[in-house]
Amino acid sequence: MDTPATMPVKPIGLKPEGSKADRMALQAFKIEAGMVHLPREAAWLNDYLSELMGFPHTRHDDQVDSTSQFLNWWTAWRATQTVFVPWEVVIRIPRIDPFSSPEAQPFRW
Repeated sequence: MDTPATMPVKPIGLKPEGSKADRMALQAFKIEAGMVHLPREAAWLNDYLSELMGFPHTRHDDQVDSTSQFLNWWTAWRATQTVFVPWEVVIRIPRIDPFSSPEAQPFRW
């Protein structure tokens, strides 16, 4: 993959294993345990949470898939690193139940 020399972060090519639902199911405990933190305000936050909470019943699921792949990568990488994340922790993502339908537990803002 060619990237600009000035790009501060280089992409890491990974070939995911299993379905998107399988990959998210393996990472969901991290979200449920409060290990995933998000900024208080961001232009993308409502769209992101709507997609995450509606998965797998939403039309778009790319952010969910990239989140599960990042959490998988981060867990392996973090085992070898000491990291400080300077975000103020202000919200927790509600529990995700990938087996319920959106009608069973509607998500409203």
